[in-house]
Amino acid sequence: MIAFSFQKCLQVFQIYSDAGVVSGMIKDPTGLSSPASKIPNYLQLLISNIPLINKSFISVEYNPKKFNNIVCKVGQVRGSLFIISKQAFNEISGFDTNTFLYYEESILGSRLLSKKYSEYLRTDCSYVHYHSTTIAKVYENAVDRMKLMYKSQMYYAKHYLKVGVLKQWLLKVSQHASIGMLKVYWLFREAK
Repeated sequence: MIAFSFQKCLQVFQIYSDAGVVSGMIKDPTGLSSPASKIPNYLQLLISNIPLINKSFISVEYNPKKFNNIVCKVGQVRGSLFIISKQAFNEISGFDTNTFLYYEESILGSRLLSKKYSEYLRTDCSYVHYHSTTIAKVYENAVDRMKLMYKSQMYYAKHYLKVGVLKQWLLKVSQHASIGMLKVYWLFREAK
């Protein structure tokens, strides 16, 4: 397993003047990796909420071939470990504290882009992230976690994608449909 190297990540800031954030490959405990994605647009948010739809045609995920290079420019890095330029952090006025656990990466990526900064990924560095262990302890109910995620999603859509009232309403409908489908799923699962 490749370890995370702060030195290698810091080198990216020296090579790329637009580097705002640099991270390594995030992996789950089994070794699977989903280290970065595109910053989602409104249609990607809407489609991601609708159950039973093939989302591959409008995915925010990159083709794995993108990660063949040692340094990759990405829309947003994922996870719990990254380095942010002090200058970039100051220019975007720090983190937006209006969300919790969800859409933080999208908001950070959007704010950095608005100031002409980019995010980079080092594929020769990695770390293990035990995703959802904290949130599962705080929010044991899957529906409560989904509601928290959708609250952050709406905030992101409204404040960063600048969607109007009609698009907010459609997004809210898709969120309620998704929560409804989850509740039905749990009812059938518990009935077994």
